[in-house]
Amino acid sequence: MATTFPAVNGFHPSWVEMNISIQGEVTRLVKSIEYSNAKTRGMGRGPGTGKKKIRTRGTSEPEASIAFYALGFRDFRRKLAETGAALTPPRHWQDVEFDITVSYENPDGDIETDQIERCLVNEWSKSSEDDSEEPVVVECTLDVMDVRLDGDEVES
Repeated sequence: MATTFPAVNGFHPSWVEMNISIQGEVTRLVKSIEYSNAKTRGMGRGPGTGKKKIRTRGTSEPEASIAFYALGFRDFRRKLAETGAALTPPRHWQDVEFDITVSYENPDGDIETDQIERCLVNEWSKSSEDDSEEPVVVECTLDVMDVRLDGDEVES
C-alpha cells in the first residue's frame, strides 16, 4: 500500500505539515476531512419594479465530514462513548459534542489553523473493497455548529 496523506478540502499536506486533533488529542488515523460553510441570504424587492432593494444577513449552514481508517474510528468512537458514559444522564457516543482542530502548512508556507466546533456524528458507514489491499475506511457525516477558518470569528 502506498503512503497517502490525508486530504483537507482536497489539498494533501504531509503529516509533517499537518495535525488533526479531536478534543485536544492529535490523531494520525484520518484519511480525509472536508468542511465548508454556506450562507443563505434572503432579499427584499421594491414595490412595482421588482428590483432587489435589500438583502438579509442570512443564515449560516456549516457542514463537515471526516473519514477515518478503521483503527482510528474505533479509538474515536471509544473516546466519545467514555465521555458520554460519564455525563449525567449518560449519552450515546453519537450524542456527545466534540471539536476538531485542523492545522496545516498551506502551499504558500503559512500555517492555517481551522476550527470545526460543536460536532456530532450524524451518520457513519464502513467501506472496503473485496480483495483489496486498501484498509477499511469509516466515513462520518457531522452535524456542525460553526467552522472558523484560520481563527477567524465570523458572525453567522
